Amino acid sequence: RVAAHRGTPLGDAAVSARRKLAFDVPLPLAEVERLLTHPLAGETSKALDVLQRAVADRTAVSCAYYAIGRDAETERTIEPYGLFFNWGRWYCVARCRLRKAMRVFRVDRMSKAKALPGADARFEVPKGFSVRSYVRRAPWELSELPPERVVVRFRFPESRWVQAEGVGDVVEPLLEDGGARLAFAVRERGPFLRWLLTFRAGLEVEEPAWAAEQLAALRRRVAALYARTVA
Repeated sequence: RVAAHRGTPLGDAAVSARRKLAFDVPLPLAEVERLLTHPLAGETSKALDVLQRAVADRTAVSCAYYAIGRDAETERTIEPYGLFFNWGRWYCVARCRLRKAMRVFRVDRMSKAKALPGADARFEVPKGFSVRSYVRRAPWELSELPPERVVVRFRFPESRWVQAEGVGDVVEPLLEDGGARLAFAVRERGPFLRWLLTFRAGLEVEEPAWAAEQLAALRRRVAALYARTVA
């Protein structure tokens, strides 16, 4: 309200303060609402519609699913237990009949989704299952694999943003250079490494060695891809 008084010393100071605070605070409500109402298109919209009905009807779904880690598409038959929206994406928690195990699928990587007919398509959701237990997980936590501890040193100002997001466990909140050290429980290496990639040179993986090595390899692959595109 104070910032609305433009052209006054106090109003200008409030605008400046709000701009600085925006670096550390979550997205404003208007941005969240814009994200939630962003329309889906094409195969993603069709897949979400099929999955919503399948969750309600307890009916298995067949689809083609693109696995980014393997850079390949495979045919899957899944039993969708629930859907949730997280980190700007729709996810489906389902039992994969191919793997005979629980998996979390990103809906925007599905295509040719359709509900299966017949008695064999029916399934029961296990007692005690709750899709709510997945909602607040980061993408690298969306798995039932054993977690691996990864320690990352974030430089300033990235360190402030990561702590404000509430991901990971803070090991040292404020280092001499303004950075911070955080530990992460990583169940899925691929999503975690791709997330780290977005920080460019704003971080250093301290441990374990595999995380630092695989992040360096991912950076080289991306750099080579862009080099070919430019050429």
